[in-house]
Amino acid sequence: MTIITAYVDDMLITSPSHTEVSHTKDEIMAKWGMEDKGPVKEFLGVRIDQDRIRRRMTLDLTAYIKAMVRKWLQTTDLKSWVLMQSLTGVTGGNKCDSLAAKQYQELVGQLLWISNTARPDISFTVGTLARYMSSPTSNAWKAALHLVKYLNQTSEYKLLFGDEANKHSGQQIVTYTDANLALDPTNR
Repeated sequence: MTIITAYVDDMLITSPSHTEVSHTKDEIMAKWGMEDKGPVKEFLGVRIDQDRIRRRMTLDLTAYIKAMVRKWLQTTDLKSWVLMQSLTGVTGGNKCDSLAAKQYQELVGQLLWISNTARPDISFTVGTLARYMSSPTSNAWKAALHLVKYLNQTSEYKLLFGDEANKHSGQQIVTYTDANLALDPTNR
């Protein structure tokens, strides 16, 4: 099976078979005159590193996150190891004016992109912030900026796929049903 992902004039062709990828590229090039730029290194702002020998691949948004930090924090000195202070810290606060609301929506949209592509670690926090998209508050705005500080601290994190992703780490993947990391003190 071959999958073709297209965005405007960029195309990503994937398949378990190199022969299928080559065949698909040849057909497209013959019909539309496509330029082959070789193995993918970046697609839609996501940096893609492939190690064919070790059969693994990493995805990261380091450059995107660093640009976002410059835009929203104006300094790269502000960092945090904590995703969100608490759920109760997001609720309440004064309603934002229309300009701040548009900025909040833009920021949360960027955070949604990050969480859906290469940083699933921020998914719960971003989902919480997205609840306030239609009527953001000052506390939700502060929580969103705090998440940008976390991303600034962890901008080099990568999503790793492959046969050896956990093989040599000595760690097992552990999951929890309390996906919000026990942030709500009222129900811990």
